Amino acid sequence: RKLARQGDSDAAVEGYKLLGDPSKLRGDAALEYYQTLAGTLSGYAEARKGLEKLARENPGNHRYALAYAQALTYRDQYRAEGLHQLEQLSARSEVARPARDSWRQALSWMGLQASNMRFFQSYLDKFPDDKTIQEKLTALKNQQQDAQNEKKREVAHRERAVRPPVESLVAKQQAAGFKALDDNDLVTAEKEFE
Repeated sequence: RKLARQGDSDAAVEGYKLLGDPSKLRGDAALEYYQTLAGTLSGYAEARKGLEKLARENPGNHRYALAYAQALTYRDQYRAEGLHQLEQLSARSEVARPARDSWRQALSWMGLQASNMRFFQSYLDKFPDDKTIQEKLTALKNQQQDAQNEKKREVAHRERAVRPPVESLVAKQQAAGFKALDDNDLVTAEKEFE
């Protein structure tokens, strides 16, 4: 436990293994082991499966469900599922606060991709006063607006490059007037220069 609290998950996992076969652990001992294992690079898959099993076998224990949901948010490929579970758990009084905190933390790890907008918005629907997540959502919306504006500028630039230049009416009249002078057509030239 001490090693885990100090942030040395790998050494903590080895310590658990010295005490016996971790797969035989049950209840809170299993929870502690799998939470520690989830913090390692090589043990994440086993930890995710172990926490899933623990939560499934103990459906009334929301702490186990919370630990599983938290672990899911540690990896991009499972994060959406973890966020959904944390959202559900934030309505459970016995784990509401840690579920909300974990939900918020996972959102803070997410980049400003358009696909993430729905996750920020779901959180803000429940906690509209959260300035940090509001700022992330605003930054994402601004980024999207900037991208749309840039795309419009590019389209307009391409259209201008393809379209032949439009001459003004005055320039056309002047050109016609000079041509008429070159042809010694003074009546037409006078008309074009008026």
